Amino acid sequence: MGGFVAPVPVDAVNLSIQPASTYGFNTMIDGPYPYGGNLYTVLATYASPSVINVFKSTDGGLTWSTALNPGGAPSQLSFESSFDGIHTLNIVITGDGTDTQIVSFNLVTETWGAPGATLNGLFPFVILSRSDGSCVVAGQDSAGIHVDYAIFSGGIWGAQAHLDTNAYAVIDR
Repeated sequence: MGGFVAPVPVDAVNLSIQPASTYGFNTMIDGPYPYGGNLYTVLATYASPSVINVFKSTDGGLTWSTALNPGGAPSQLSFESSFDGIHTLNIVITGDGTDTQIVSFNLVTETWGAPGATLNGLFPFVILSRSDGSCVVAGQDSAGIHVDYAIFSGGIWGAQAHLDTNAYAVIDR
């Protein structure tokens, strides 16, 4: 009987480069994302400077490659990622919310794209990649009062808008 076989969870012990911890939280790691019979994971790694890398498993997550195209990797520790369901991982990166950008990783060529335009005033919590190539990013506004979102499409950001009237009301629930 055919069907999807659940991958082995991404285990930092099996990775060729150890993931980084940020701000005292657990390892910054997203995935695995299935594509072309392989699994891909995105994670922040210790380096100087710290970078985000993509790793590949060809055996269902039992072992992982070295970083794919590390020379093109963005230099950042804070990120969220999503898969567009076609062949692209979109990664939203930021330092402190004043430099939010999206950078893509093409799973066909296993290469990084150039970072997109910068959005100021949004510290991202989540990214949703859409099949039309656009991305919706939601997070906290720079004042720390609202949960906002913005849409990245065609290399530019749309207007940032509130999802709520008060972020504390959303966070406290």
